[in-house]
Amino acid sequence: MKTPWKVLLGLLGLAALVTVITVPVVLLNKGSKFETFAKDKRVGDQYRCYLTTLSTRRRAKDLARGL
Repeated sequence: MKTPWKVLLGLLGLAALVTVITVPVVLLNKGSKFETFAKDKRVGDQYRCYLTTLSTRRRAKDLARGL
């Protein structure tokens, strides 16, 4: 029977192997830098618009309260 530390070492090795195979596959399927930047920019623009809307609503409420 294998000792517990050999089993744990085997599991650690298996986890490392899965990581070494998975990370490059995910990065290669992510797309080119330009496509990723364009997507991130769109998401950033949407978030910026959302924050602007929130701050505008907050200002309107403050003005209505007389603050």
